[in-house]
Amino acid sequence: MGAPSTRRARIARHERTTPRTIRPGGPRRRRGEAGEMAVNHCEKIPLGTQGATEWEVVHLPSTLGDFQARAFRSPATGSEHLVLSVGPLQERGGLLRVHSECLTGDVFQSLRCDCGPQLQGALDLLKDEGGIVIYMRGHEGRGIGLVEKLRAYALQEAGVDTIDANLRLGHAEDERDYADAIDILCLLGVKSVRLITNNPQKRDALVEGGVEVEALVPLRIAANPHNERYLETKRKRMGHYLE
Repeated sequence: MGAPSTRRARIARHERTTPRTIRPGGPRRRRGEAGEMAVNHCEKIPLGTQGATEWEVVHLPSTLGDFQARAFRSPATGSEHLVLSVGPLQERGGLLRVHSECLTGDVFQSLRCDCGPQLQGALDLLKDEGGIVIYMRGHEGRGIGLVEKLRAYALQEAGVDTIDANLRLGHAEDERDYADAIDILCLLGVKSVRLITNNPQKRDALVEGGVEVEALVPLRIAANPHNERYLETKRKRMGHYLE
């Protein structure tokens, strides 16, 4: 961990505070139940993917941090996902971010969304506490792809919000699938996590797949004039934990 002044500067730069923890609502799952579900799910993974448990682990130094990297190819879709980790993998209670690919936000730092700052915030937490980021390819535009996302942007410029833009183009509100993320966690031996997200649907997807979510760790992202309406739509219509 860096010096306190360095850490404060990093937090200020990304306009977030140390995230609070939100305990998921509803009855708590017993560890034995969640673990049994995860084991059962892992047993359903095709035998041809079992070698993925012996992945090569490579050192990935970057301007964003110092990570260990693994790649995963889905036998079902052919999608290739990236797993970044800091510190030893934890079977229970480690930090996890399941991050959906966003070329415009993650690479080109678009101000129309909050994807880039969320990824940076999650990586900062990993540098401080250890944990995992699964970078999910094929999730562009909540699963509709880059071309369709830009078509949705055109509708948004005409006054339509992010949800109705997808619907007008014939898509669902959110077409992302998290089965590959659950398979990756199974292959890594991860049974319960503290999930870095503002999106309760990601929590629900992991729980339904047999991964226990011990707590949610939201990221506080400052709005800007280009994404204020987008963030408000996510808060009001999609139930995201945004202040």
